[in-house]
Amino acid sequence: MAVPERRTETSNVPILPGPIQSAAEPVHLDPPREVGWLIVLVGTLGALIGSWTLFGLEADGMWAGYTVSLFGTMGLAGALWLRTRVLPMGGAALCAVSAVAMILIAALQDWSLTINLVMIGGGVVMLLGVALQAAGGRRS
Repeated sequence: MAVPERRTETSNVPILPGPIQSAAEPVHLDPPREVGWLIVLVGTLGALIGSWTLFGLEADGMWAGYTVSLFGTMGLAGALWLRTRVLPMGGAALCAVSAVAMILIAALQDWSLTINLVMIGGGVVMLLGVALQAAGGRRS
């Protein structure tokens, strides 16, 4: 068996950190893009949680819950897609399509005021986030 060698040479020089250097270039944050995906996420989760807690158990509430769940899941996938570097405008388009669909369905269906407010509110907040995402500069 091999026995590891023991080093006996030690230095009496204390190990001190070097001088603190600043970064070569500042970190670039894009506020509209950084806030846009968060607003899309808040609008999507608001619509989903609102559909789970506020919609009734009658037929209108169930069908509206299915609709919000479908488009809310699409919006949630788009919001997560916005955080990647893979074609971020594709995620914005997915969020915009689901938001517009929620707004149009709520405007055209004859559902209760609670259902319409949840769907239109979630869709408008999602569209606001998509607008902020699109207003941000191009990601490199």
